[in-house]
Amino acid sequence: RIEVDLGNRAGMASSYHQLGRIAELRGDYDDALEQYKKSLEIKAELGNPDSMAISMSQIGAVLTETGQPAAALSWSLRALMLRLELESPHIRIDLHWLRRQRAALGEESFQQKLREHLSEEAAQAVVSAMDGQ
Repeated sequence: RIEVDLGNRAGMASSYHQLGRIAELRGDYDDALEQYKKSLEIKAELGNPDSMAISMSQIGAVLTETGQPAAALSWSLRALMLRLELESPHIRIDLHWLRRQRAALGEESFQQKLREHLSEEAAQAVVSAMDGQ
């Protein structure tokens, strides 16, 4: 509330993200997703790609954990692409969730979904990274 009163957008984004973590830990996944998306919206307005990747990755994780790997895939890929651009060491987090999504979807469905979002070359690069090649 203080961040809202002071107009501290970065603080608001951080607070929404933390509220998402609390909701997630409580098992209130709908609220967690809502809070993460609010956080992401502000981070996008502020143009903070590193911070955006954190929220995108968390959304992908929650969707994976709640049995929605197909929906999670696009979030994990978006986070991964941002982190690759930033040369962030945190790409391992996104690769972990992509592996979980692949296991949940099955190889054929995963490959199909991957190619809906990426070029053939990029899809192969992601799979190679996932497999540690």
